[in-house]
Amino acid sequence: MSNFKDFATNLSIELHRRYEGIELDITGINLKLPEYRLIGGCNAGNNLYTGLFIIKGDSLNILKIKEQMELISNFLKDKKLPENFLSACIFYVYEHGCPVELKGKNFNDNNLPGIENIEFKTNRVFYGGSIDLLEPGLSTTKYGEVFLEALKSSIINVKSGIVHCDTYIEEHKNRYYDFKLRLEKNRPCATWLILAICSSMFLWTTLSGGSENLYNLLRFGANYGPLVKSGEWWRLTGSMFLHIGFVHFLVNMFTLLSIGSTLEKYFGTLKYMALYALAGIGGSLASAFSRDILAAGASGALFGLCGGAAYLGFRYSKEIPAILRKQLAGGMISCIGYNLLYGFISSGIDNAAHIGGLLVGVIYAMIVSPPVIKGKEKESVNIYSLVFLLIGIIPFITQFYISYLAIYKTGFENYPLREYRDESNKDLLFKYPTLLSVKEYPEGKGLAGPGMFMQVSSFDTKDNLDIRTESQELLNVLEEKGTKIKEHKLISVNNREWLMVNINTEKGLTYYLLFTCHENKLFRIEMAIADNFLAPGKEIMNLIMENFLPGK
Repeated sequence: MSNFKDFATNLSIELHRRYEGIELDITGINLKLPEYRLIGGCNAGNNLYTGLFIIKGDSLNILKIKEQMELISNFLKDKKLPENFLSACIFYVYEHGCPVELKGKNFNDNNLPGIENIEFKTNRVFYGGSIDLLEPGLSTTKYGEVFLEALKSSIINVKSGIVHCDTYIEEHKNRYYDFKLRLEKNRPCATWLILAICSSMFLWTTLSGGSENLYNLLRFGANYGPLVKSGEWWRLTGSMFLHIGFVHFLVNMFTLLSIGSTLEKYFGTLKYMALYALAGIGGSLASAFSRDILAAGASGALFGLCGGAAYLGFRYSKEIPAILRKQLAGGMISCIGYNLLYGFISSGIDNAAHIGGLLVGVIYAMIVSPPVIKGKEKESVNIYSLVFLLIGIIPFITQFYISYLAIYKTGFENYPLREYRDESNKDLLFKYPTLLSVKEYPEGKGLAGPGMFMQVSSFDTKDNLDIRTESQELLNVLEEKGTKIKEHKLISVNNREWLMVNINTEKGLTYYLLFTCHENKLFRIEMAIADNFLAPGKEIMNLIMENFLPGK
């Protein structure tokens, strides 16, 4: 027959396995209770505890139970229980059968005779349920799924005659404290360094024209596929420290502190820096080679940290104590899944960077094992330490180079130029900066870049035309087609005459039509520039007009 002591010991051990509860020393606590056991369960990873009283309930009626709850409540008020106790919960165990009036009842039942819910919630003492060892199927509790698992395992163990000794709890407790002590010896220095650099870059970009200004982002190292492919590899790491807007910055830095500061304690500073660098670069590469969008943010690297944390929690589920494992990887899979799903259904989110960083993070955690798992606070210094150091400092060294470029190389004249050729005869028409890339559209070929789009078309004429003499006729044609002309002017760029027409368009966009003549051809360039890219867009427009070289 199952008895209270064996069951209470088993339940205590099972709860330790799952919650890393701390068995309290009840010496000196003079509670006038029948046979009982007191467990302190750590709540959500902090130092606040809930006391679980496992009490033998045989021969107790409802009034006695109420008296016990009031007694424990008074002990809480008078601080005779540990100071970090927030509340206490009572779970009754019956060896010879549960009273009829308590069967199927728990602390959520308002109709529990003689026990007013509100009173015991106020006094922080709760009736947590009961179990009848004669009929374990009638056990009641709403303590949660983990508690139910512990309850079921305890019932099975007791019924099978498996009774653990109390020394297991001491061993389990020592293992938990030893592991936690090893973690606490590792300081999250790299996490704070990354936070400092991201904060500095955000402040710098904000004061230099705005963190959402496209040109400003390009200037400070934002990731953009065509530029990366043209040789600006430093954008792969520079974009890891940039953020587009305050909300983007705030969310990413909160995530960095939440996940990074914990994960760094597992890997140690050098391995953690290498993980952050590789995940960030992996995310940037995936973004640069998937589609031509301007991207910035630490999200790729952060997804790498999430992937690494999730894998560690899965791979080392036996080595990492349960509550520490929950702090590291609890809810990580659902969090990753939600953010990826949100990225797929929302515009403006670079999910390629998220997926790239996530895969790198998981692969890294599969290959590189944390020192604390091996029973060490830190990895011993060897040749591998140098490799991790070199990988980890790449983004930081690169950031000095990006800062130099942001100060001294600010114009588009520093970008390499590519040739744009006429589709009909393949003759050179003009040169354009590598910031733009050629795109195929249903209406023909065009050039696109962050914040701007342009398309070139040409028309054969019978005679050589002069744009100055033909400008009025061109304006009349545009007006006949319903074009709303805001302003127009004739300009000369590099000894070539141009008609520049500014057209009224939708808010947030400036639209230009540029006309010029060469021999028996009329060329038209349509150019749309976002208002937050207007100044650099005009610079690119002038650069194209300066390098308009048809027939050369």
